Amino acid sequence: MRTAHELAREIGQAKVESARTALARMTPQHRQEWMRAELAKRLGDIEPNPNPQATVHWSKKLPDATVEGITVAVESNITVPLLLFRPVTKASARTPVAVGLAEGGKALFLATRSQQIESLLRQGVAVCLPDVRGTGETSPDSRRDPITTKTCKPSMSRCSVKRLSGEG
Repeated sequence: MRTAHELAREIGQAKVESARTALARMTPQHRQEWMRAELAKRLGDIEPNPNPQATVHWSKKLPDATVEGITVAVESNITVPLLLFRPVTKASARTPVAVGLAEGGKALFLATRSQQIESLLRQGVAVCLPDVRGTGETSPDSRRDPITTKTCKPSMSRCSVKRLSGEG
């Protein structure tokens, strides 16, 4: 006799195989439309806000860059805090942007990857460190760094930038 988890696995595998077969017959555009429709059925409205409101709370000049503390209101009651590091470039030049994410949020990313951020800035690449839902400032509680035993207490203050600017 098969166990419940074996039956569930077989059913799941059959559904996945059926979906893969159907997707393989579709054009990339049709596949994308199908995925959006299926996700919307399960998740509700998945379309991004076409006009999110960004607010710059503070700005600080670093030796080779500028950093800004920004919040983006993506939906009512949902605000994404972020740090945006901009390299010194010509005003008319288009600047590539690298986005960095960490479970501990932007503060942990900045603390553990400051050398990589500095390298990107020297190469003319802007760096965006958002606290997406459930990370950093948007976390419902303090999160433990998955690599060490440190507890991350994120902050939107300028303190997290001091290390990169050589002040702290």
